[in-house]
Amino acid sequence: MKHLLIITEDVVKIQTLSKFLGRSYAWVYLFWHRWRIRLIKLLLRPFYQVDLLVTNGLGFTGNNVHYFGDILSRVDYSRDRTRYWQATSKLAKKLARTVNGLPATELFMTKLTVYLTYHYFIYLQVFERAIKEVKPDVVVVAGKSFHEQTAVFLAREMKLTVRQFSWFCLSRLQQRLQRFLINREYRTKYDNFLLNSRQPVRSVKKNAVLLSADFYRHLKTLMPVFKRLKERGENPELITDIGNLGPTLSSLYQEKIEPCFLASYLGNKAKINFQTVNFATLMPKRIDNIDDWFYFLTVATVPDMINQMMRLAQLYLLAADNLFRLTKPKGVIVVSDVRLTELALAVVAKKYRVPSILVSPNTMVDLAAINPYMSADKVVVVGEYIRQQLIDLGVPARKIFLGGDLVKENVAENRHLANKRMVYRQLNLPSQQKIVLLISFRPTWMIPREEKQAFVAMAAEAVKKIPGLTLVVKPHPTEKRYRVLEEINEWGIKNVVVADNNQISLLDLIHASSVVLQTWSFTVFEAIMLNRPVIAINPFKKDYNYFLPIIKPGGAVEVTSKTELIRWLKILINSGDPKTKRQLLRARKASDRFIHYSEGEASGKVVAWLLGK
Repeated sequence: MKHLLIITEDVVKIQTLSKFLGRSYAWVYLFWHRWRIRLIKLLLRPFYQVDLLVTNGLGFTGNNVHYFGDILSRVDYSRDRTRYWQATSKLAKKLARTVNGLPATELFMTKLTVYLTYHYFIYLQVFERAIKEVKPDVVVVAGKSFHEQTAVFLAREMKLTVRQFSWFCLSRLQQRLQRFLINREYRTKYDNFLLNSRQPVRSVKKNAVLLSADFYRHLKTLMPVFKRLKERGENPELITDIGNLGPTLSSLYQEKIEPCFLASYLGNKAKINFQTVNFATLMPKRIDNIDDWFYFLTVATVPDMINQMMRLAQLYLLAADNLFRLTKPKGVIVVSDVRLTELALAVVAKKYRVPSILVSPNTMVDLAAINPYMSADKVVVVGEYIRQQLIDLGVPARKIFLGGDLVKENVAENRHLANKRMVYRQLNLPSQQKIVLLISFRPTWMIPREEKQAFVAMAAEAVKKIPGLTLVVKPHPTEKRYRVLEEINEWGIKNVVVADNNQISLLDLIHASSVVLQTWSFTVFEAIMLNRPVIAINPFKKDYNYFLPIIKPGGAVEVTSKTELIRWLKILINSGDPKTKRQLLRARKASDRFIHYSEGEASGKVVAWLLGK
């Protein structure tokens, strides 16, 4: 009997839709999706040995069922990074737009490439791996989504027989919804920028040093540099596009700092001639190879996103150009090279020959290695591990400076301000209870929703078995608290408390906790800084060290079962236990591999490298 592989679209994003309309749509879509797959299997099973590639958590089980989440946790994300960049760069050349001589496309090509990589490009490698593992004679594709179109292209490239069962599929409906959601998201960003442009222009002193505060978590990196600049008589200014930085600044004990809205320097937006791109004219005439296919996906999948980002990029550049002309800054500091504010400041800094520096808090490059780390004149990194990674990726060694960890410096400076009593009061917990802190996350392609459920459920069951413990869930910065509460209620988990990110900082929570639980969150480094043991819960026995290579050297205790978790919790909640002390020592040694500890403050080095002092 011939071997057949059914390939479906990955519906993990649909599984995570929230609120009434989102959940209702997800229920209908996933119900129909499951029904169609079962029907296709039923029709083909008498004639073939059938394998299935499907999203986790849809109810399909068995040895012949393969899950997207499992394969996505094993693929080499950076293997085709050059090809991904070639596809988006080809589009960028055709979209060339300038504002006052500044290239607008530079502001969004990294974000676009990252988005396409994780949403579409990487699935070619997923299908390639699935086909090589299953070795089918025939590939059946269950719809017309871009994932499934990619599978058709690849199977034909591999000279396999391909059948496409697209009847009654909802692929086009999902594509329309995706375009609507993206359009709404970027339209909101556009409207917010115009709204902030009506804010009164706050006077920025001339010869200031501009720090890009365009992401809440970046403030932990920027605050030590901001304070060091103040101490040395400079005029640091936080430049932001975030409507309300107040709670985050308060959580970092910096309530008195007043950020400046970049949009307030927009001026007359009529100087920009917005032109909507006709993507039909950019479609490839032929698709002969994989590079052509990646370019097709670049043009076909997110045209609304590209048009909206083009408009936003031009607004940001105009505002940044006006800011530089009016204030004549002496330096620019950014934390990454993917968001519009930081890229606008870095691009305009080059125009006016203002020195710029990128101070990265990353201990390692991201899995796909898309970010180029080339937007600023210099790059300051936390350790030798990421320095070597950047050199391997083509960043000139002369641009890279080993500075140490600004986040660690921020933790060290503010540790004495961490308020354990306030945490217990906010969470309404009795003081005799010990807190076990669980680091939550939004389900992704690599950690699907069912894995998150297993992670939280195992933690809750283990904590329930040990008297005197309370499980506190810390939502991810991109998670809404209400959504975490909804998930926990859906899963029937009762014995947890969900913290409010707007009321309690991560520093305060870790300080008040006895143990930190996570999957492969980079919070492990902050827990180690605060001398708290970390347990990595791995319910599906994946290779978490692939995502976070500090785990195996001892940065966290890895467990795969409730029994193991209970045993280690009983040990690690006791700070005086010899095994706890040994684990904390192992974790600090493991951290040393990634974070450079040298004499002198990292912030002082950054100021010296930027201003030459």
